[in-house]
Amino acid sequence: MKKILVVDDRVGVLKIIGRFLCGKNLDVSLSDSPGKALRLCERMRFDLVISDFDLGEGTGIELICKIRKTQPKIKTILMSGNFNFDEEMIKTERIDAFLRKPFDAEKLREVIGRIFDG
Repeated sequence: MKKILVVDDRVGVLKIIGRFLCGKNLDVSLSDSPGKALRLCERMRFDLVISDFDLGEGTGIELICKIRKTQPKIKTILMSGNFNFDEEMIKTERIDAFLRKPFDAEKLREVIGRIFDG
């Protein structure tokens, strides 16, 4: 079973993504702040972190960099509704996928499947 951490400062978004991933042989943890996410990462190892870009208390990229200090092989998906990502930045920060909000459940599952399958 793959362990996934989803981070977004909007609780409604977390609940929707949690429902998207429910019952898909995934162990999903939700966090509404970077601080909580880092505390979860101290206690658990995750296979994938899905983070919003704008977290209020920082960016998803900053969070991913901090998580990678203890979990260097973690896979990553960055999501945003208003961030114009730069391909070079995505490569530099080793972001595995980018999702533009809003997205549907099938798109999320497809991206996760692609990350884990290869």
